[in-house]
Amino acid sequence: MAIRLFSDLVNRLASSAPGCPQPVIIAHIRDAAIEATARTLAWRYEQPDIRLTQGVVDYAFSVPSSTEVHAIITYPLMG
Repeated sequence: MAIRLFSDLVNRLASSAPGCPQPVIIAHIRDAAIEATARTLAWRYEQPDIRLTQGVVDYAFSVPSSTEVHAIITYPLMG
């Protein structure tokens, strides 16, 4: 996956917001990206399998760095 910096998009948006400081434009780009991925669940991380134990209802899981959990998607068991 290609990595793009939010600052790479500033020039494309600056003409729509004349005089707006670059850090403000970057903050709005970041907020829009967070909102878009949260609404569409476009970015997903597949957690390694966790062995279930009878009687245990809470399990810890690791979150990828610089991210936060917005939704947990489960899949039906195959078998």
